[in-house]
Amino acid sequence: LERSSEVGNSRENSPEQSQEEDVGSAPELSADLESSLSIDQKSTTSSVAKGAMENVVKVAAECSGGFRAIWTNPFLLQYMIIWSLVSVGINSTWGLAQMYAQSHLHMSQEIASMSRAAWHLALTAGSLMATPVVRRAGTSGSLVLGMLTMAAGWGLTGCSTFLPISDDFSFWTFGVAIGGIGFGLLTPTNNTLVSEHVGPDVQGKVFSAQMIINTLVGVPLGILWPFLIFAPKAHGIRAGVMWLVSGGIFIFGAVWLTLVTSAMKNKTSELPKPKKVVEEPWPTYSPTSNCESFSSMETWNDNISFHFEDGDSVP
Repeated sequence: LERSSEVGNSRENSPEQSQEEDVGSAPELSADLESSLSIDQKSTTSSVAKGAMENVVKVAAECSGGFRAIWTNPFLLQYMIIWSLVSVGINSTWGLAQMYAQSHLHMSQEIASMSRAAWHLALTAGSLMATPVVRRAGTSGSLVLGMLTMAAGWGLTGCSTFLPISDDFSFWTFGVAIGGIGFGLLTPTNNTLVSEHVGPDVQGKVFSAQMIINTLVGVPLGILWPFLIFAPKAHGIRAGVMWLVSGGIFIFGAVWLTLVTSAMKNKTSELPKPKKVVEEPWPTYSPTSNCESFSSMETWNDNISFHFEDGDSVP
């Protein structure tokens, strides 16, 4: 404001001098504006970078806690390996299922894309069945049942060439319906099993670490499906190899989980059981019958005696 007032006064005094000052002051104002903008940009960039670094450090700390909880629990460590292999078998094969339907079954793109909608319907049905199955078979038993269900469905899909049914029926019935129901059993039961073996304060960290493990295992192994296992132009049993490979992974995971669960149960049963202490109840006092109360006290403890002021005692 002071500068503008000075410029206005100078303009009134000498118009020529004011024109020269305006010409000279314009570059100075633009330079000040650029410097202020650069300072604001630098401060904004530094604050954004600082916030990003804080988030990275926070996520790394949480993941390290999850990995520590997994590493110190032998059962959970083996289960994470099992689940990562099962996830590779599911995601890799189902990711190529639509291409399988178009190349091998000669379906149109519209009909083949409907398999994803049918798959999610089967997932919903399997998820609804998870709760009663867990109550009857337990968490590990439900996981084993889900893996074996997927192994049976996808194994029959891969062997559809040798079955007296059409390949289309095998794909929709065994691959989509039965496989989807089996995967619907696995998803909620996986979360339940992890929650049973870690505390509430570590569950989020363990789930984050599980996602990282699945990515580390799935990226190198998942590449094998499109480049080596799946053959779009193949016929016969070769066309269904990817279904058979995934079914074999499910059987392997079911057997491994069964052995780990049985070993954990045996180890728990070998622990010494605490002795059960049975405490005898205190005798009750009945005001209506003092003799009965005395007799009950006598049966409870024969050493009870009544002392009087003169020194005599009555047992």
